[in-house]
Amino acid sequence: MTLNTQLLVFLGPPGSGKGTHAKALSALPGFVHISMGEVFRGLDPKSSIGLSVQEVTANGNLVPDALTLNLFRKKLSELSHSSNIDFVILDGIPRTLVQAQDLDHDLKISHVFHFKCEVEEIRSRIVKRSQQQQRLDDQDHTVLDNRLKVYEKHASEIVAFFGPRVVSLDTSRKASSVLRDLLNHLV
Repeated sequence: MTLNTQLLVFLGPPGSGKGTHAKALSALPGFVHISMGEVFRGLDPKSSIGLSVQEVTANGNLVPDALTLNLFRKKLSELSHSSNIDFVILDGIPRTLVQAQDLDHDLKISHVFHFKCEVEEIRSRIVKRSQQQQRLDDQDHTVLDNRLKVYEKHASEIVAFFGPRVVSLDTSRKASSVLRDLLNHLV
């Protein structure tokens, strides 16, 4: 990565469209998507780290900050040799104020896109995603309720921390409209 690489934070509750829009943007030249959910789901479920992550996320709770940041930095270091990256999209990190402060201290976070969506729409999307992708973290409504509660608990602190870098987006609109708004903020 070069010094000009910008980090974009996609902040929002589960099902708000972070992954959908990150994947769409990462299909464009110069964009890379790091999904912490995919990093966690990609761990060997029989390893000690994989087991501990599964224990925590099975109830909709957050993976401890130190482990999350360590796994993120490992994933980011895999990109360090790439020179044609203009934007790295962070999806699922930061999830706490500690993570936000740590990342902002070390890295150049240029934009924080706050994805906002009605709870009913989120639930509908999660059910659909659960059916299409067979994601275990989407299949239990109690776990989803806890994930939403945990997100709400930390989101306001993260938004306040990043202040003027935060751009709120209504992601209940058509995906193409949201994508256009994202691109307009980056041009």
